[in-house]
Amino acid sequence: MVPQRQFLISLFIIAGFYAAAQEPQSLHIESFAYPNLDEKYNFEEFLISQRINETTAILLKGFHEKSPGFNIFSGQLVLRKKVAQKLSTLIGIRQEWDFTSRQNNQNIINPNGDAARKEIYLGLEYEPKPNLLIYAGYGQLINNPKFVPRGFKNGDGTSTFSLGSKWKF
Repeated sequence: MVPQRQFLISLFIIAGFYAAAQEPQSLHIESFAYPNLDEKYNFEEFLISQRINETTAILLKGFHEKSPGFNIFSGQLVLRKKVAQKLSTLIGIRQEWDFTSRQNNQNIINPNGDAARKEIYLGLEYEPKPNLLIYAGYGQLINNPKFVPRGFKNGDGTSTFSLGSKWKF
């Protein structure tokens, strides 16, 4: 079994034991996807939340991208705090591992760097309707990794900004 799948399974087991010690319905799987395109392209994603109280929750996010050109896994642990009826703040840490073979990996900029990219993450979520979520986030690099994220050309950037939306149906 590949290391990232072992990591995912371990996270599910730990979250399950933690939830069993809490309220039976407090653990919530918000999303889970495993599109397998042509057996060469896999994109796995999950989002699990554990409610602490009425306004606060811990989120565990994971994302795995695999194709003939790259193999990347990222995990994120986030604290979500509701500050208004439809607005929440997010703070957490994100780690990303690049398992692409060294001979094919064009993203390596520092062979002696850390194996994982580590970022502190801050963000906002706005839920205008129960099935629509709009979010914005900022990530600040906190270590010296050996690779840049896919799509980046050099290692000069130390922060990321993301903006997006989710629609539940």
